[in-house]
Amino acid sequence: MAAERELPARFTPLHSASPARRALALLVGPLLWLVAIVVVSVVVDRVDAVEIGLRVALVAFVLSLLVSAFARRRRLREERDAQDA
Repeated sequence: MAAERELPARFTPLHSASPARRALALLVGPLLWLVAIVVVSVVVDRVDAVEIGLRVALVAFVLSLLVSAFARRRRLREERDAQDA
């Protein structure tokens, strides 16, 4: 007799963040990275470091989106399979 697999608990926040607050959070992170890259390029006296840093950040962002999408699709499939079983 196979034991029934329990569905994982889902996190639900007590208070949802407002759309303005979410947009602010999405903008502040990349802006802080940009400021840090500019400061480093000025201190090191290499302006092309900004371009390289932005390319690295863009590649990392795209890869993280792909991995997140894959993980979400896999989790949803596992939840659906668990409900069907």
